[in-house]
Amino acid sequence: LYLCDYKIASRYLWFLSKVGELDAKKLLEFLPTLLELRKKKTHKNTEGTFANFWLLVGIPVENESEAIGLLFEWLNSSKVNVTGKSRSMQVLNILSYKYPEIKNELKLCLEFQKDKYSSNYQEKVRKMLAQL
Repeated sequence: LYLCDYKIASRYLWFLSKVGELDAKKLLEFLPTLLELRKKKTHKNTEGTFANFWLLVGIPVENESEAIGLLFEWLNSSKVNVTGKSRSMQVLNILSYKYPEIKNELKLCLEFQKDKYSSNYQEKVRKMLAQL
């Protein structure tokens, strides 16, 4: 279903979010496969969905390195919407406790964005910077 057109894929991803809310272990088990499918076909505005999955259930250990790279890419991209950026920032903050070496890069990215986008997003960035 993920490889279908955007309308079907987006509803499928929405459904998977609900699965994750009900059974985090089941979604976590499936995330490596979904990440591989993403390499075959990337749909617009799915960055926030993947970041949301990782917020809900965590990142499979075997995908952490790739996920960190994607999350920084999404956080810094001008093509990713504010929801995707916000969720990416949250997941990176969680990961920074496990991998403290990413804190400086996260701080730099957030400093660059603290006066951009909506006032709500700016407030989230300021709070995150205060935590870091």
